[in-house]
Amino acid sequence: MPALFRRRIPRQRFKGLSINRMIPNMLTLFALCAGMTSIPFAVQGRWEAAVAAICIAAVFDWLDGYIARLLKGSSRFGAELDSLSDFLCFGAAPAIIVYLWSLQSLGTLGWIPCLLYAICAALRLARFNVALDEPVLPPWAFNFFSGVPSPAGAGLAVLPMMFSFWSDEVEAIARHPLATGVVLLIVAGLMVSRLPTF
Repeated sequence: MPALFRRRIPRQRFKGLSINRMIPNMLTLFALCAGMTSIPFAVQGRWEAAVAAICIAAVFDWLDGYIARLLKGSSRFGAELDSLSDFLCFGAAPAIIVYLWSLQSLGTLGWIPCLLYAICAALRLARFNVALDEPVLPPWAFNFFSGVPSPAGAGLAVLPMMFSFWSDEVEAIARHPLATGVVLLIVAGLMVSRLPTF
């Protein structure tokens, strides 16, 4: 058949991620890298660096949401990726760091508060993801979180460690397994609570 009579098939454009959606996702991956990096720092006993890596992850976590809203690049994929990153950075990593810093001296008993903290972080993030699909939210939900957000929870979980950096006297109290275990359990409860948090 001559080329003149051939029916022209329109070319399909590649429908990949737009740059507006890629930038926030890249920031999420930077947060994930920072959270992962905190664990080897803790294994090496570099506690200040481990806490700093968690703080850097929190900054990237804030930035990815801010940039996504600014560029109108929010997506369901980005929301899921953000939750997975948040669980690692603010659920698993702080629990492992606190265990290595203080609670491993209790053996299996010291691991229980860490597990409960990680479980509550996962439940909190799952509840947050489900809430994204709810068509009608209560009026207060636009200015408040339901329960303590996981980045703030991670900051509270490592707070005794941060206090210990001030002096040896403070470290002796803050590093006690009973103190760190109680803090982890309280923070775990706050994350899964319905307490409105600004």
